[in-house]
Amino acid sequence: MTFRKLIGKLHLWLGLGSGVIVFIVSITGCLYVFETEIRSLYEYPFTEVQPLKQPVLPVSELLSIGKKALEKQTGKAAKPEYHNVTLYKDPAKAAYYYAYHEKEKIYHYVYLNPYTGNVLKVKDLNNDFFTIIIQLHMNLLLPYEVGHQIVGAAVLIFVISLISGLILWFPASKKGIKQRFSVKWNAQWRRKNYDLHNVFGFYSFLLALVIALTGLVWSYEWMAHSVDWLANGGKFSGEAKEPISAISVQKSAFPMDRFFEENAKKHPETQLFSVDFPTSDTATFAFGFYPSLTTYHDGTYLLYDQYSGKLLKEDSPRTQTAGQRIRAMNYDIHIGKILGLPGQLLAFFASLIAASLPITGFLIWWGRRKKKKTASSKQKNRQPAAFLLQKQDP
Repeated sequence: MTFRKLIGKLHLWLGLGSGVIVFIVSITGCLYVFETEIRSLYEYPFTEVQPLKQPVLPVSELLSIGKKALEKQTGKAAKPEYHNVTLYKDPAKAAYYYAYHEKEKIYHYVYLNPYTGNVLKVKDLNNDFFTIIIQLHMNLLLPYEVGHQIVGAAVLIFVISLISGLILWFPASKKGIKQRFSVKWNAQWRRKNYDLHNVFGFYSFLLALVIALTGLVWSYEWMAHSVDWLANGGKFSGEAKEPISAISVQKSAFPMDRFFEENAKKHPETQLFSVDFPTSDTATFAFGFYPSLTTYHDGTYLLYDQYSGKLLKEDSPRTQTAGQRIRAMNYDIHIGKILGLPGQLLAFFASLIAASLPITGFLIWWGRRKKKKTASSKQKNRQPAAFLLQKQDP
């Protein structure tokens, strides 16, 4: 068996084995690229407010209102494993309280008027369209430990399929090179399908590969460590240990409102502010300041001891290693937002083509399979006649 035939077999069977999962992951990825933009179309009644000529309520008050609203909605005391309050620089944007209950896997948003504290909406994210989309994308709606591994394996196979497909794309002779760059639209459907698979696969190769590789960063630690090692020039950043609060006998109230206001003044470029509240005795207060509403890699994250108010850690572009910086950019690269709207469009079409490749590839295989069966059937039908001729031969 020649090298090209071996690559062809590898490409075929890997594609057939992972095709359904690659299709699901790719098509859900298409939709998630524009998640923020699509959400804004149907969420604006409770995400927009009338600006008032008065300061917004303190973070502590928004926290209290959000917790009470959630308790009223669910009928039980809110004891989440993680919760925060988010505010926007835009005076027409609503604030929201977010709570995540890990044991029950329950997520809630409580949208608030930041000036009056009025509750605009209590939303259960488990029933949200994009929650279902992202769960399909990440773990196929299966238990996370199982589904995430299946998706990771399928994406790894997809990377191998992309590389093997590129090898097969190169024609055996120079005469066929022109046919590899354009679809012959006036040909029969089998030829058009073949061209769609080869031509579109070639043009989307680099983007699809980047999207797949950035997805693998979340699936496998070895991939994340490899990115870190390469970005740092052959050195590891080391495992980042989250700081903890030193438990104090004298528990004094953390001046979160004052700290928030002081830090907000230090970061005038911030468009989105977030405060993560401690949910255990050793947890920290965390303040997030993001200069963009569309990307997250330029954000500054400050962690404070919940008792003393001491700054324990700053996580920002100026404190990160090159590897940590690249990993912080991973999400924005994955969905194309690193390049703004043009990048999102590129990610959308690359994901759409990636979703089409298992379909067009399957049709190529099925067409050849039927063709072989037809040819084999014709040959069998001719055999009796040939046998009779041989008998009559003197």
